[in-house]
This record gives sequence, C-alpha cells and structure tokens, in this order.
Amino acid sequence: MVRRYQPGDHPSIARIFHQAIHRLACRHYTPAQLHAWAGEKDWLTRCENKQPFVKIHDGKVVGFIELDPDGHIDCCFVDPGHAG
Repeated sequence: MVRRYQPGDHPSIARIFHQAIHRLACRHYTPAQLHAWAGEKDWLTRCENKQPFVKIHDGKVVGFIELDPDGHIDCCFVDPGHAG
C-alpha cells in the first residue's frame, strides 16, 4: 500500500534515507558526500513540509518518495531489505 505521510512516520523515513545512502548508493559518492547527504536532519519538519508518499509493507514504512509541487522527484528511497 502507498499512502501519504502520517505523523510518526519520520523516524522510519530518516532510517531508510540513512541506510539507503550508506548501503545501496555508497559507491556513487565520496565519503564527504555521504556524510553531507546522510547527516542528522530535522526529519519531522522536513516530512511535515514535504508530505511524502510512503510504501507500507506488513504495517511498516519500507520506502518513501517526495514530490515537489511541479512534479520534480526530490527523494525516492527504499529500505535496503526491500530493494531489488
């Protein structure tokens, strides 16, 4: 199921973002880029502002996508355990 962000989803989204960058995409970035991309962020504020769509599997958030109002995809990440 895919649905809009709900309050309380932000910790899962932050975890997915960090794990996807460090486990799935790490070969595409320098160590400095990895640190900058996956550093601590205010995910609650970001999610409340962006209102991402989330993928739910077995009751858990396993992926998310952020769309800008013009249709631009800002972020699209999946839990490494569900990639492929």
